[in-house]
Amino acid sequence: MFLALDDSYKHPKKVFGAVLLPKQEVFELEKDWTELRFQHKLFGEIKWDSIDKNYKKYFDFLNLFFNQKKATFHSICFQNPSQRYKSAYLLIRAITWKMRNARIYEPIFVLFDNFGNIGKMEVEKIKEFAKKDREFKLDIEFCNQGASHLLAPLQIADVITGATASKINNISLREEKIATIKYIESKNNGIPLGWSGNRFPRLYEYKIHHFNPLSGK
Repeated sequence: MFLALDDSYKHPKKVFGAVLLPKQEVFELEKDWTELRFQHKLFGEIKWDSIDKNYKKYFDFLNLFFNQKKATFHSICFQNPSQRYKSAYLLIRAITWKMRNARIYEPIFVLFDNFGNIGKMEVEKIKEFAKKDREFKLDIEFCNQGASHLLAPLQIADVITGATASKINNISLREEKIATIKYIESKNNGIPLGWSGNRFPRLYEYKIHHFNPLSGK
Protein backbone atom coordinates (compact mmCIF):
# COMPACT_ATOMS: atom_id res chain seq x y z
CA MET A 1 0.00 0.00 0.00
CA PHE A 2 1.09 3.57 -0.69
CA LEU A 3 0.43 6.48 1.70
CA ALA A 4 0.95 10.11 0.63
CA LEU A 5 0.83 12.72 3.42
CA ASP A 6 0.39 16.47 3.43
CA ASP A 7 -0.59 18.99 6.09
CA SER A 8 -2.40 22.27 6.59
CA TYR A 9 -0.56 24.17 9.29
CA LYS A 10 -1.57 27.83 9.15
CA HIS A 11 -4.83 27.77 11.14
CA PRO A 12 -5.38 27.19 14.89
CA LYS A 13 -6.69 23.67 14.24
CA LYS A 14 -4.01 22.03 12.14
CA VAL A 15 -4.57 18.95 9.99
CA PHE A 16 -2.48 16.08 8.70
CA GLY A 17 -4.10 14.40 5.71
CA ALA A 18 -3.16 11.28 3.77
CA VAL A 19 -4.28 9.40 0.68
CA LEU A 20 -3.99 5.61 0.96
CA LEU A 21 -4.21 3.34 -2.07
CA PRO A 22 -2.76 0.07 -3.35
CA LYS A 23 0.59 0.43 -5.08
CA GLN A 24 -0.74 -0.84 -8.39
CA GLU A 25 -3.43 1.86 -8.40
CA VAL A 26 -0.77 4.57 -8.17
CA PHE A 27 0.31 3.78 -11.74
CA GLU A 28 -3.25 3.96 -13.04
CA LEU A 29 -3.88 7.21 -11.18
CA GLU A 30 -0.74 8.86 -12.55
CA LYS A 31 -1.66 7.88 -16.13
CA ASP A 32 -5.20 9.25 -15.84
CA TRP A 33 -3.89 12.37 -14.08
CA THR A 34 -1.54 13.14 -16.97
CA GLU A 35 -4.30 12.64 -19.52
CA LEU A 36 -6.48 15.13 -17.64
CA ARG A 37 -3.66 17.67 -17.64
CA PHE A 38 -3.63 17.58 -21.44
CA GLN A 39 -7.41 17.64 -21.65
CA HIS A 40 -7.72 20.72 -19.42
CA LYS A 41 -4.37 22.30 -20.36
CA LEU A 42 -3.52 22.52 -16.66
CA PHE A 43 0.07 21.64 -15.85
CA GLY A 44 0.51 23.60 -12.63
CA GLU A 45 0.23 21.99 -9.22
CA ILE A 46 -3.31 20.98 -8.29
CA LYS A 47 -3.54 22.25 -4.72
CA TRP A 48 -5.96 23.90 -2.32
CA ASP A 49 -4.22 27.29 -2.30
CA SER A 50 -4.33 27.44 -6.12
CA ILE A 51 -8.07 26.95 -6.56
CA ASP A 52 -9.32 29.73 -8.84
CA LYS A 53 -11.72 30.22 -11.74
CA ASN A 54 -10.69 26.79 -13.02
CA TYR A 55 -12.10 25.11 -9.91
CA LYS A 56 -14.62 23.04 -11.87
CA LYS A 57 -11.73 21.46 -13.76
CA TYR A 58 -10.31 20.48 -10.37
CA PHE A 59 -13.42 18.38 -9.86
CA ASP A 60 -12.29 16.06 -12.66
CA PHE A 61 -8.96 15.52 -10.90
CA LEU A 62 -10.75 14.82 -7.62
CA ASN A 63 -13.00 12.35 -9.40
CA LEU A 64 -9.97 10.22 -10.20
CA PHE A 65 -9.61 9.71 -6.44
CA PHE A 66 -13.30 9.14 -5.84
CA ASN A 67 -13.46 6.63 -8.70
CA GLN A 68 -10.57 4.56 -7.32
CA LYS A 69 -12.41 1.86 -5.40
CA LYS A 70 -9.62 1.19 -2.91
CA ALA A 71 -8.33 4.74 -2.46
CA THR A 72 -9.25 6.42 0.84
CA PHE A 73 -8.41 9.71 2.55
CA HIS A 74 -7.54 9.91 6.26
CA SER A 75 -6.85 12.94 8.45
CA ILE A 76 -6.21 14.00 12.02
CA CYS A 77 -6.61 17.35 13.74
CA PHE A 78 -4.16 18.83 16.26
CA GLN A 79 -3.63 22.24 17.80
CA ASN A 80 -0.34 22.36 19.67
CA PRO A 81 2.68 22.61 17.31
CA SER A 82 4.61 20.40 19.73
CA GLN A 83 2.17 17.58 18.83
CA ARG A 84 3.04 17.69 15.14
CA TYR A 85 5.17 14.55 15.01
CA LYS A 86 3.01 12.56 17.39
CA SER A 87 -0.09 13.48 15.40
CA ALA A 88 1.52 12.28 12.18
CA TYR A 89 2.42 9.03 13.92
CA LEU A 90 -1.08 8.56 15.36
CA LEU A 91 -2.57 9.06 11.91
CA ILE A 92 -0.28 6.44 10.37
CA ARG A 93 -0.92 4.03 13.25
CA ALA A 94 -4.69 4.39 12.86
CA ILE A 95 -4.40 3.69 9.15
CA THR A 96 -2.33 0.56 9.77
CA TRP A 97 -4.99 -0.66 12.24
CA LYS A 98 -7.66 -0.23 9.58
CA MET A 99 -5.47 -2.12 7.13
CA ARG A 100 -5.02 -5.03 9.54
CA ASN A 101 -8.75 -5.11 10.25
CA ALA A 102 -9.24 -5.38 6.48
CA ARG A 103 -6.70 -8.24 6.51
CA ILE A 104 -4.14 -6.24 4.57
CA TYR A 105 -0.76 -7.17 6.02
CA GLU A 106 1.58 -5.87 3.34
CA PRO A 107 4.15 -3.13 4.06
CA ILE A 108 3.03 0.47 3.77
CA PHE A 109 5.17 2.87 1.73
CA VAL A 110 4.95 6.33 3.33
CA LEU A 111 5.73 9.53 1.45
CA PHE A 112 5.64 12.99 3.01
CA ASP A 113 5.36 16.10 0.89
CA ASN A 114 8.66 17.93 0.54
CA PHE A 115 8.76 19.97 3.75
CA GLY A 116 12.56 20.26 3.79
CA ASN A 117 14.05 19.38 7.17
CA ILE A 118 10.59 19.15 8.73
CA GLY A 119 9.70 16.13 6.61
CA LYS A 120 12.96 14.41 7.50
CA MET A 121 12.35 15.06 11.18
CA GLU A 122 8.84 13.59 10.94
CA VAL A 123 10.28 10.38 9.53
CA GLU A 124 12.79 10.06 12.37
CA LYS A 125 10.22 10.85 15.06
CA ILE A 126 7.69 8.40 13.62
CA LYS A 127 10.32 5.68 13.59
CA GLU A 128 10.98 6.37 17.29
CA PHE A 129 7.26 6.24 18.18
CA ALA A 130 6.72 3.02 16.21
CA LYS A 131 9.72 1.32 17.79
CA LYS A 132 8.35 1.95 21.28
CA ASP A 133 4.75 1.02 20.45
CA ARG A 134 4.06 -2.68 20.90
CA GLU A 135 0.70 -2.29 19.19
CA PHE A 136 2.32 -1.20 15.94
CA LYS A 137 2.26 -4.33 13.79
CA LEU A 138 2.84 -3.42 10.12
CA ASP A 139 6.13 -2.65 8.42
CA ILE A 140 6.66 0.91 7.27
CA GLU A 141 8.93 1.81 4.37
CA PHE A 142 9.69 5.52 4.23
CA CYS A 143 10.27 6.94 0.76
CA ASN A 144 12.42 9.95 -0.09
CA GLN A 145 10.38 13.13 0.28
CA GLY A 146 8.17 13.81 -2.71
CA ALA A 147 7.48 16.84 -4.87
CA SER A 148 3.73 17.39 -4.72
CA HIS A 149 3.59 19.05 -8.15
CA LEU A 150 4.77 15.76 -9.70
CA LEU A 151 2.72 13.18 -7.81
CA ALA A 152 -1.06 12.85 -8.07
CA PRO A 153 -1.65 11.29 -4.59
CA LEU A 154 0.16 14.19 -2.91
CA GLN A 155 -1.89 16.73 -4.85
CA ILE A 156 -5.14 15.01 -3.89
CA ALA A 157 -3.97 14.94 -0.26
CA ASP A 158 -3.20 18.67 -0.47
CA VAL A 159 -6.64 19.62 -1.79
CA ILE A 160 -8.70 17.51 0.63
CA THR A 161 -6.48 18.35 3.61
CA GLY A 162 -6.79 22.07 2.86
CA ALA A 163 -10.54 21.76 2.45
CA THR A 164 -10.86 19.85 5.73
CA ALA A 165 -8.75 22.39 7.64
CA SER A 166 -10.77 25.29 6.22
CA LYS A 167 -14.03 23.62 7.19
CA ILE A 168 -13.12 22.75 10.79
CA ASN A 169 -11.60 26.21 11.35
CA ASN A 170 -14.69 27.94 9.92
CA ILE A 171 -12.52 29.97 7.56
CA SER A 172 -14.19 32.58 5.38
CA LEU A 173 -13.62 31.38 1.82
CA ARG A 174 -14.02 32.54 -1.74
CA GLU A 175 -16.91 31.18 -3.77
CA GLU A 176 -14.63 28.77 -5.66
CA LYS A 177 -13.39 27.08 -2.50
CA ILE A 178 -16.87 26.89 -0.98
CA ALA A 179 -18.04 25.15 -4.14
CA THR A 180 -15.08 22.76 -3.98
CA ILE A 181 -15.88 21.77 -0.38
CA LYS A 182 -19.52 21.20 -1.29
CA TYR A 183 -18.47 19.06 -4.24
CA ILE A 184 -16.13 16.92 -2.12
CA GLU A 185 -18.87 16.42 0.46
CA SER A 186 -21.40 15.48 -2.23
CA LYS A 187 -19.00 12.80 -3.53
CA ASN A 188 -18.55 11.61 0.06
CA ASN A 189 -22.23 10.67 0.38
CA GLY A 190 -23.03 14.04 1.89
CA ILE A 191 -20.84 13.47 4.96
CA PRO A 192 -19.37 16.83 6.08
CA LEU A 193 -15.63 17.31 5.97
CA GLY A 194 -14.26 17.14 9.49
CA TRP A 195 -16.94 14.70 10.65
CA SER A 196 -15.46 12.26 13.13
CA GLY A 197 -17.34 9.10 14.07
CA ASN A 198 -17.83 7.81 17.61
CA ARG A 199 -16.25 4.49 16.75
CA PHE A 200 -13.28 3.26 14.77
CA PRO A 201 -14.48 2.89 11.14
CA ARG A 202 -13.51 0.07 8.80
CA LEU A 203 -11.02 0.91 6.06
CA TYR A 204 -13.54 1.00 3.22
CA GLU A 205 -16.55 2.08 5.25
CA TYR A 206 -16.00 5.72 4.30
CA LYS A 207 -14.12 7.36 1.46
CA ILE A 208 -12.96 10.19 3.73
CA HIS A 209 -11.98 9.42 7.33
CA HIS A 210 -11.27 12.11 9.94
CA PHE A 211 -10.23 11.88 13.59
CA ASN A 212 -10.64 14.96 15.74
CA PRO A 213 -9.13 14.58 19.23
CA LEU A 214 -10.00 18.24 19.84
CA SER A 215 -13.75 17.53 19.92
CA GLY A 216 -15.39 19.47 22.69
CA LYS A 217 -12.57 21.98 23.02
